[in-house]
Amino acid sequence: MIALVRIALSRPYTFIVLALLILIIGPLVTLRSVCPHTQRRAKVTGAFSRGGELPESPAPA
Repeated sequence: MIALVRIALSRPYTFIVLALLILIIGPLVTLRSVCPHTQRRAKVTGAFSRGGELPESPAPA
């Protein structure tokens, strides 16, 4: 990876190489940071769900 940066800085294609690095690394970082949150959200949703018993309806006025 460091060799790639050295090549990019020594040639006029620096912007293109930087754009490619952002396109490659960006989704990897996003997936790595999003996945743990979705798993945690599923556990919290399961903890607060009620099963079997229906809520009582309010008494008529």
